[in-house]
Amino acid sequence: MKIESRGAYRAAIQHALEHAEMHARMLEDGHVADGDKPAHHAMAMRALDEADSLHGIARSALYGIHGSQEVVVDGGHSEGDLEFVAPRMADGELKTRFAEVITKVGKLPRSLRSIVSTELGTVDGEIVEEKLMGFKADREALTSLRRTATESQERLDQAERERSIEEALDKRLLSPADAKKLRGLDPSTGAVVGKPWSRARVERYIAERAEQGPIAEIARPGIERTVSAPAPAAAPSLSRPAIRFGNVETTSSPAQVQSLAQNLAAHFGFDPAAILAKGNAATVNASDRAEGIATSTRR
Repeated sequence: MKIESRGAYRAAIQHALEHAEMHARMLEDGHVADGDKPAHHAMAMRALDEADSLHGIARSALYGIHGSQEVVVDGGHSEGDLEFVAPRMADGELKTRFAEVITKVGKLPRSLRSIVSTELGTVDGEIVEEKLMGFKADREALTSLRRTATESQERLDQAERERSIEEALDKRLLSPADAKKLRGLDPSTGAVVGKPWSRARVERYIAERAEQGPIAEIARPGIERTVSAPAPAAAPSLSRPAIRFGNVETTSSPAQVQSLAQNLAAHFGFDPAAILAKGNAATVNASDRAEGIATSTRR
């Protein structure tokens, strides 16, 4: 016999015992008229005989023994199995028969009726329905409270995550690109590319970055930072002699003029004689212009 079949037989035995129990309780609780008591007594006895017969069939299929009334413990019990408890009743044939069958069948799986009776304290249909409605209402309220608590915790985690990121940016522990990545954004475009990091992961990463110290100076968007501009380089000194233009009144000796012409010729690669010739011509022209201006003024 398969384990599933064994369980089915034991459940059928449990059902037969409960059937007998119902008739016995009706008799003991005074729900049966005197004229109907023999009928209910007979029904209870037949239910007990049915349980006994089912046990015998299952035992025969398991062990190949027919007609024996020995007690069998077949080892197929589950952890939650219990011995059937007979109802309270006066001493008599029915009570004795209950004891015999219960001893023979041993532990049985808990039926739905036995579970309801144990957990709710009743098997009355209306009372059970009312209790279940109350349980369902309480469960829905509890589920709503849990959902609200979860949403509140998520909002708190999000706020704390943003606060940690902003503080890390101010302390230069993160770059703006890193901050976008922690928020689930693309560092280049700012588009959403994934889920933001969890609060615990962000805090762990920032703590690790804090051990490394601040990163290089970063200009955050929207924040002005003072940048020291390099000082302008000093104008290089001219190694060549400065050349002046315009009317400059000066007096130089022929030797000084000769020396200056030689220096210019050596520096620029000119002929000293050509420089002196041009200088003399410029001097004559300047003198002529000056004399012409003076003559015009006297007139």
